[in-house]
Amino acid sequence: MLGFSRQEEQSKRYRIQGSTSIDRDTGRFRVDIYRPGFDNKSVLTEEIYHIVYGIIRQAKPTICRSTQRWHNKQLENGADPTCTTEEAFAAEMASEEMGVHTSLPRNVVKYAKKVFSDKSTVDDSVIEEVKANWPHHG
Repeated sequence: MLGFSRQEEQSKRYRIQGSTSIDRDTGRFRVDIYRPGFDNKSVLTEEIYHIVYGIIRQAKPTICRSTQRWHNKQLENGADPTCTTEEAFAAEMASEEMGVHTSLPRNVVKYAKKVFSDKSTVDDSVIEEVKANWPHHG
């Protein structure tokens, strides 16, 4: 998926290349990568950041509010109004993981990378809340 900040510059609309859902049988997160994105490593990263956004919503409301303020500014500056805060966040975090410095607030990037880190643990109760509120948009 094109990075959120580069979408307008390249005059391209978003294409859905993956999805994240809850598997009804196992209760686990399920990430599907569709053919247009299966060979693009940032697509999987972006889908994982949808889960990270859910964790942030539950565990760190202040970081979530900071992300929402950032997204509102993006919308004021002409960003695609059909792109949710979560979608914009996930796309920009995928870009961050690929080494691109984005306009996301540094505190958001730092916390999101911490959640994504293999050294981080997330309380089971937070994961259960994320799952209970899936899908989430905002």
